[in-house]
Amino acid sequence: MLKGILLLLQVCAFSYSFAVINIVANTTLSGGTFSDDIVVHPGATLTLTGNCVFNQHKSITIMDGAALKAINGSLSASGELKWVGIKVNATPISNPSSILGVEMANFEIRDADIAIEHQNFCSPPTNCHNRRMDISYSTFTDNDEHIIIFNAFNSINVVEQYTQSDIIIIDHCVFSNSTEMWPIHIMYTKNLKVKNSSFLTADGDFIYLHLRAIIDGYFFNNHFDNSKSKTKMAIHGYCIDVTILNNSFDLSDSKIGLDVGSHAGSQLNRVYIGGNDFFASALNLAATGIKSGHNSTFEQVRIAKNDFTNLGYGGYLEGMNTNNDIILNSFNGCDKGLFFFNNNSSVKITCNTFDNQTEDITIGLTGTLMDQMFGSDPNNVFSNFIFGSGNYNIVNNGTTSFIYGYNINKIAIPVIPLAVVYFSGPIIATGTGITLWGVTNDINCDAELGGGPGGGGGGSTVPSQQTTGIRDGIATNGIQITQYPNPTKSVLHYSLDDHTVKEVHVMSVTGQMIINHKVVELSGSISVGQLRPGIYYCSYLGERGVIARVKFVKE
Repeated sequence: MLKGILLLLQVCAFSYSFAVINIVANTTLSGGTFSDDIVVHPGATLTLTGNCVFNQHKSITIMDGAALKAINGSLSASGELKWVGIKVNATPISNPSSILGVEMANFEIRDADIAIEHQNFCSPPTNCHNRRMDISYSTFTDNDEHIIIFNAFNSINVVEQYTQSDIIIIDHCVFSNSTEMWPIHIMYTKNLKVKNSSFLTADGDFIYLHLRAIIDGYFFNNHFDNSKSKTKMAIHGYCIDVTILNNSFDLSDSKIGLDVGSHAGSQLNRVYIGGNDFFASALNLAATGIKSGHNSTFEQVRIAKNDFTNLGYGGYLEGMNTNNDIILNSFNGCDKGLFFFNNNSSVKITCNTFDNQTEDITIGLTGTLMDQMFGSDPNNVFSNFIFGSGNYNIVNNGTTSFIYGYNINKIAIPVIPLAVVYFSGPIIATGTGITLWGVTNDINCDAELGGGPGGGGGGSTVPSQQTTGIRDGIATNGIQITQYPNPTKSVLHYSLDDHTVKEVHVMSVTGQMIINHKVVELSGSISVGQLRPGIYYCSYLGERGVIARVKFVKE
């Protein structure tokens, strides 16, 4: 029934009922073959090591208030029957502050129907919070579905109110060979971090990493390979405070890299999509880097510093409703760099680089970039593009004129319906010419904080030509500024070569000052441990305003 029973460290730590082994105290299992279900009860911790094999569709169930540690080993099934590897059941208990925990490191789960299933059947929801799941340096192979995490109460308001202490981390993991619709499906979850992981070899018409109703999500430095999944990553439902940073999406044989809100009725608020690479090895007309829309709404969504290469659409966007930015992105070799469909009433497109597209910006047949008459919505401004060696083409097949720029006298230049605007490249934006809204000193692309009509950046700015030396923490603007480390977890160091800089302001990507640091010496440190993970800027100020801005990533 239970081979290797002598490996149990505590002989009386479990009891046996028909086809169930009940773990009621701290217990270690060091490998073996198991023919019965294992249930870990509240107050107990099961430590799993070595190679563990389950027969006859059996599983490990972790009850609320219990814990599992899976370290240096594997979990698999024998025979043809699929199984659920680890079930995590959060059910109502008398002590709602108890911790439900799963810790996994250097572990593999394979050949499962579902490798990890994290259920939350709490009613009322006050009885199910403080969940913990920390999965690192682990492998998921040949599972139909790798991870499913969901809550039965199905309400984003409940997630906001009752999951304050959830921490779910997936770090340095490898997922491969899945065949189901959603290999990883996480919904109604708060404080979710997925980073440094690889999503490989999944062939099917599905979404690889499917996220719904996420609050405080952080997705950093993940890689999605060239498998033929329909969509690499999707985030739907009502999502707040989500950062998608420095990930790579190989779309050589795929359709969509990042799907934001394509499920009808989605609402995304304060979402940052930055530093990602969406690419195909050769032109793939079926591929789209970022897709949004279908009766969804987007507020304060920022798409910044991403690369889009050899795609049918760099961005296929609709529903961009309130204070959204597309800024400092690079579009290269796409059929259409940006394509707008249906209503996009508030999106600012600025400081992007378009090179060798068939069409740089296209307004679809039912598309618009304005919800009002021409000239009445200052949010829709095209400014300070940098064009490559090809032609700069704006195609308006929609029904409404929109503003693509301002001339030297700040007079708006429209693109009327059914019109195409062509410019021969290369054209380097310097603040003059009919395609730009302002003069040189209004342009501040390197700061990524805007300025000019609809910019919303505020504060002092400097010419873009003077800040082009800001790269990877090094700035040159008459003085030498060195800033490190990047990324950082707690402390940011800087050094200067003279006393020009008087203050350093730590700024959010939306231009909000978070920390005001006074400069006393030529070198110093700034504590940033209290910041949430994401992208920030250090703004170095002298007596006449901003000297330089340097980006850093807070892990």
